[in-house]
Amino acid sequence: MKCYILDAESQTMKKIPSEKTGVVLQEGQVGIKIMTREELKKSKISLSYKKNLLYSLEYIKYSKVEIYRGSIQGIVRIPKIASDCEEEFVFGFHWKENNLWLISDNKELVERVNKIKEDIYQGFTLPDFVLALFNNLIEEDALELQNIEDELEQIEE
Repeated sequence: MKCYILDAESQTMKKIPSEKTGVVLQEGQVGIKIMTREELKKSKISLSYKKNLLYSLEYIKYSKVEIYRGSIQGIVRIPKIASDCEEEFVFGFHWKENNLWLISDNKELVERVNKIKEDIYQGFTLPDFVLALFNNLIEEDALELQNIEDELEQIEE
């Protein structure tokens, strides 16, 4: 499990040792935890609808977001567009108050979070982080779709 504390005031996102997961967040701080499905199963974290999230991660057919009282959770499934048929990128998330849990067996998620970590600015909040994560996910696809559109225009001419 990888744990981070995002501090909007100091413009930092610090990695904390996983044995210190019970750190109390100060005002303006956000907790972000990245874990595998197995770590989530074994953890004693009491997420509402944890069983539902684990089940959804086992049988991923499509992306979805579910809004519950006091929390939001979902599954993101991103198929690879490139013809080399790499494995698709999937992860789950649970967002409650000032905590975000990201669940994935793919190490790519940690790389994406570390990339976002470099672009933090003052006042960077949890919604900003989630937006930056989703922008990061579609960034490559937007370029690929632009290339496809250019090829289609050439065919039409």
